[in-house]
Amino acid sequence: MSNKRNVPKVSVCVPVYNAEKYLKDCLDSLFRQTLKEIEIICVDDGSTDESAKILDDYAKRNKNMKVIHQKNTGLGGARDTGVKNAVGEYIGFVDADDVVDERMYEELYELAVNNKVETVFCNLDLFPKDVKTNKKIWYNAYTGEVTPEFLYRNTQPWNKIFARRLLERTRARFGKNDSICMLLMVKSRGVFSTDEIMYHYRVGHDSMSNKFNIKEFEDTVEAVVKIRNEVIKDSRLKSEMKEYFDFVVINSIVKVLTVAVLLNDKVIYDEYRKKLKKCNYTRNSFCKKNLKTEHGVLKFFAIMHILPRSYVLSRFLICFAMGGRVR
Repeated sequence: MSNKRNVPKVSVCVPVYNAEKYLKDCLDSLFRQTLKEIEIICVDDGSTDESAKILDDYAKRNKNMKVIHQKNTGLGGARDTGVKNAVGEYIGFVDADDVVDERMYEELYELAVNNKVETVFCNLDLFPKDVKTNKKIWYNAYTGEVTPEFLYRNTQPWNKIFARRLLERTRARFGKNDSICMLLMVKSRGVFSTDEIMYHYRVGHDSMSNKFNIKEFEDTVEAVVKIRNEVIKDSRLKSEMKEYFDFVVINSIVKVLTVAVLLNDKVIYDEYRKKLKKCNYTRNSFCKKNLKTEHGVLKFFAIMHILPRSYVLSRFLICFAMGGRVR
């Protein structure tokens, strides 16, 4: 680890887009951190509300804060800008509407140093408690090996810190989504986790990370195909891990198909149905293992046997499930 003076132990990147309602809560939680060797990098991604002013006001009062204003590039692009400007030994990510415990980054950094690892993450919860949401907490503790079971739904960036050298070595770019986190977890020289809940994910509103359209799902397919191709180059990788990354591609294509049906876009549906057929999805063991467990028997059957085969029947089922509220 670096002992150079004035080098932050952790750089925290905060992408910001029209987050004025909750931004102060987020920033206050970051400036309460017990870790003093920390820098806060906020990327104003073309906000049209008061977010930019709030950031500039905080930066005037806090010497360890950097504010970067840029044209809108999306969540991943804003994170990449933050990483590009970070100088800390480790880099973390916080969404502008979330909050963190005051000891989060000190504890994660100490775990990283003491265990000599490149990735450390904590457990999380959802708030406010009285808000109903379909959002699920995806957290799998690290038990000594990066396995498909460990990776599944466990690759969000915001409850983790990554060694800057890991990001540099892998030339990681978030681009238009968070899929790169899978590659970081696989390529990391050591991973460690703590069950302590220190990240608090806000639910019940629109945010920079939960607004999406079909193009974003298409971008995810493109990203995970590239990551799959990169991962399978590793001859040391177990065959089940390679099959898992095939599943990641399949699952991303299924989501495009679902959204295409929902939006009544048969052109995109036909395009991605052809892509799915080339994936040999019916023989992938993780499709059944993960999708059946997550969605239940009936939805799993619809995903595997109706969605890829019948646009009309898929439209009917989604329309029925949503009470007729589809385009």
